[in-house]
Amino acid sequence: MNAVDLAIIMFLLILVGYICRKTKIVDERFGQSLSVFIFNVVFPAIVINSMSIKFDRKDLNNSIILIIISIGTMIIMFAGGKITNAITGKKDSLSRIITFALMFPNFTFMAFPIMETLFPDKGLFYISMYTIPTRFAIYVLGPLLMKPKEESDNRMDLVKQGLRALITPPVIAIPIGLLLYFTGIKLPIPISETIAHFARVATPMGMVVSGIMIAESSIKNLFGEARIYLLTLLRLFAAPILIYFILLPFNLDPVILKISVIYCALPVASSTTIFALQYKGDAAHAAGSVFMTTVFSMLTVPLCAYILELVV
Repeated sequence: MNAVDLAIIMFLLILVGYICRKTKIVDERFGQSLSVFIFNVVFPAIVINSMSIKFDRKDLNNSIILIIISIGTMIIMFAGGKITNAITGKKDSLSRIITFALMFPNFTFMAFPIMETLFPDKGLFYISMYTIPTRFAIYVLGPLLMKPKEESDNRMDLVKQGLRALITPPVIAIPIGLLLYFTGIKLPIPISETIAHFARVATPMGMVVSGIMIAESSIKNLFGEARIYLLTLLRLFAAPILIYFILLPFNLDPVILKISVIYCALPVASSTTIFALQYKGDAAHAAGSVFMTTVFSMLTVPLCAYILELVV
């Protein structure tokens, strides 16, 4: 599948969700309910299904490299957020959103479908491994990043909340998948096929949820806030370019390099709005950042994939 095909597919799937919400084919509860279903059923199925493959030493080595890249990328993006906020001279809710959004792209509804489409052989396995540190970090560090300092007297409570949030199906599925991968245990066919069927719906469901979320985004004041444009530029353009040139000298497996760079070109995580709401942040601009980066990512992600095919 080429970059143009991917762009069209992304656009059409997101458009279906958008139209369904705008025409009230689905109500305001549907998107949230579907996202909960995807999170608790489809994502665990993806993780387990992607790891139900034959053990391969090369895949294991690549997975370790991906985990290291994932951790390093989050640190770099955290520093990028702090530098950006220092340059703009702002210390408000949107400044916290910028740091959060740079650290955590949409590694749920966008990363898995895109990697599966671009790399059908090992894409799901590799992105499952890459996002292991991300899943831990977003739950533990997310509250610390989003909560205003004046309301953070007991930050250990936030850490405890984050640790409790780690006991979720997608995270629990990781050790189960690793056990199957390292031991070579095969699940009974009815169970493995059921898991595989759930894993296959990730692409359409994830994109539809993104469309529904765009339809519900509050963008009334979006176009008057220059930092939303800056965040879009950093998230979709600067981040993948920076990571590409950082990783280029290491002579990595081409697939590993492409996955690491394309991951950094993904839009802002959909959970950004949820965290902003939960910790009394600027939910309107959080939703706006999700909206703008998701719309433009329909062009920039395929473009990034196309350029990488030419240069890697």
